[in-house]
Amino acid sequence: MLNHKIDYRSPEEFYNFVLKEKNIILKKGYIYRKEVFQSKIIKDYKKNSKPIPFRGPYNSLSFAYNEYLRYEIIENDRYGFKNPDSIYLKNIDLALFGDSFAEGYGLANQFDISGVLRTKNINAANFGIPGAGPILSYATIKEYIEVLKPKTVVFLYCEENDLTDLNFEKKDKYLSKYLDVNYKQGLSSRKKENLVFYNKFVNEMGNNWSQTSNFIVSKNKEYFKDIVELTNLKNILREINYIFFQRKSDVENIVKLVDKMRNVSIKHGSNFLFIYLPTWERYYTKNTKFSKYIGSKKNILMSLKKKI
Repeated sequence: MLNHKIDYRSPEEFYNFVLKEKNIILKKGYIYRKEVFQSKIIKDYKKNSKPIPFRGPYNSLSFAYNEYLRYEIIENDRYGFKNPDSIYLKNIDLALFGDSFAEGYGLANQFDISGVLRTKNINAANFGIPGAGPILSYATIKEYIEVLKPKTVVFLYCEENDLTDLNFEKKDKYLSKYLDVNYKQGLSSRKKENLVFYNKFVNEMGNNWSQTSNFIVSKNKEYFKDIVELTNLKNILREINYIFFQRKSDVENIVKLVDKMRNVSIKHGSNFLFIYLPTWERYYTKNTKFSKYIGSKKNILMSLKKKI
């Protein structure tokens, strides 16, 4: 046994502990993801075409939830992303975009990908967003590449869910506007407006910490749910269904989007690097709910190579 201690405290309990014992004020995290789409503030901003930021808080400490068995205090920079603001004192060597794998969800700043690169004298900026699909990642690149001016833009493609997220994000009228090459909101220069939105959002949340549930509890629930639902049989049926009904548009759309990322990076003088991140299920079972995405790897990589 590794004998790791598990922190079973709720987010609110951890917040109160840090405030009382360490006299440190932590602010709530905000992420533009489907879990917050029912927010009155989000709906109002969409209805009135107001700019909605992607992440918060700003120039503040927040905390990462206990996905790795304990909570971690993290720094958020001037744009609301998971970086120490000191990275902007010198040129950015590399800017990382993608979902929770890029962001290093649950990890302290120094242990995510960008943090480790900074220990290697590579001034890396972490612009990953948990739950982000390819359109949100593309939107983030468009919004911040001019101020970052990174030598290299890196996009982490997540085999597990990026195709699903892409199809979901296309239905979001707010995000789909970014598919227009010339569209952006200028979020990097709207700091006051972003802060107003963040404060409204946090006020609406009140004492609600349900954006991110306790990892340990949710995993236990999923385990028993899988047993009851005969997950393996369902995965076999999903794979058969995908073999016969696979849509070529899935691959075509992701390739087009990655090409857009590459073009906007080159336009602003940055190199572009695409990294294919395989799901771990591909290495331990033949039948998984991700089989349809695993089977798309060859087509995605071959199609991207033709674009180079």
